Amino acid sequence: MATHGNVFMHENMSTLEPPQCISKKHFGLITGIGLWWQYYMFCIKCRAYVSKGILTVSEEIRNRHISWWRYPADKVQVLHHGVDSKSFSPDLNVRMSMRQKLNLSEADKILIAIARLTPLKRIDRAIKAFNIVFGSHPNTHLVLAGSGPLEMNAANWQNLCHVLNTFIYWSR
Repeated sequence: MATHGNVFMHENMSTLEPPQCISKKHFGLITGIGLWWQYYMFCIKCRAYVSKGILTVSEEIRNRHISWWRYPADKVQVLHHGVDSKSFSPDLNVRMSMRQKLNLSEADKILIAIARLTPLKRIDRAIKAFNIVFGSHPNTHLVLAGSGPLEMNAANWQNLCHVLNTFIYWSR
């Protein structure tokens, strides 16, 4: 992202750990110095140092980039996703019809997790957090909505919820 000559880097996804520097032996005697790895890390670090700032979407992603990729901590800032409340505002009729579809009363509390169902989105954490909330608010339900490679695991997620009939999986 470039604005008036300033270059900002945006890291939206959680990164994988950097590759290990593994040196092989050449001719069975001489140990290599991992030039491929040095070059790879140099390129990654250059883009961080050339950028005026680095924006991430969560504190966890910020910490990973600093510890794994050695991004300068003073350049990395968290900018959470936002919602345009003018475009997405509560509609009482839609709310009531959805509660009827999901067989939930007006008194029930609902936690909603909407995500692309991939390991990077950490749906397991949403379920663990729900279990904590459910302990002090027993009329709470978790609605998980999304699609993706982990969609086949929806049946297993039900088992992660400590209380049956509190988990609702909803896909397209």
